[in-house]
Amino acid sequence: MYSDTVRNRVILTFAIGVLCVCGQAWSATLYENARIIVDARRAPIENGALLVDGGRVKKVGANGTITVPASTTRVDLAGKTVIPALIDTHIHIGFQKDLVYAEANYTRENLLDQLNRYAVAGYAAVMSLGT
Repeated sequence: MYSDTVRNRVILTFAIGVLCVCGQAWSATLYENARIIVDARRAPIENGALLVDGGRVKKVGANGTITVPASTTRVDLAGKTVIPALIDTHIHIGFQKDLVYAEANYTRENLLDQLNRYAVAGYAAVMSLGT
């Protein structure tokens, strides 16, 4: 249903988030060789590196520009894109299915389908404003 590129990007975003929160007893990890999108107003960092230490992103830059301790774990992300998680604070979830907007569409399956679509697109949180 979703392209491998989109799926990999979202999985990677969530995986780095999980590693930041509970990763490896808070040891430093350097994610290398990734395309890193830091800000929509700036060009992506091609062949970038991202240092996570103590559960937090400490440094972001081009490969070879980040100094790390010898004990740092290195993870090769060649061919992957890392983006900040997105947040949408204005959605109306559940009622739309295909081109039909109706109360009958408000089912568990449709809600999960729509939430999964947001997740695959890189959204970590959404807020429904109801109808």
